[in-house]
Amino acid sequence: MEDWLVSGFVTGCYAIVCDFFSSHKAKNLRIKILRSCLLKDDYKWRSLKQLARAIGQTPEVTTDLLIEIGARRNAGENDVWTLK
Repeated sequence: MEDWLVSGFVTGCYAIVCDFFSSHKAKNLRIKILRSCLLKDDYKWRSLKQLARAIGQTPEVTTDLLIEIGARRNAGENDVWTLK
């Protein structure tokens, strides 16, 4: 009985650690894609809709990531962001 509990505990801990590192890796990849989109010389500003589509996330999650990387929103237009 004790072996079963220990095995279950170890398996659960392993799953938690794997999930953490997987989500951390995905977040870093999304941040890298956002930076790439915002630093291209073609456009000074990018819409939130375009950025969210580029990383496959909701506008809310995208906004949080944009703020985290230091991007800023245009005060004159809605949902337009830049890193420059």
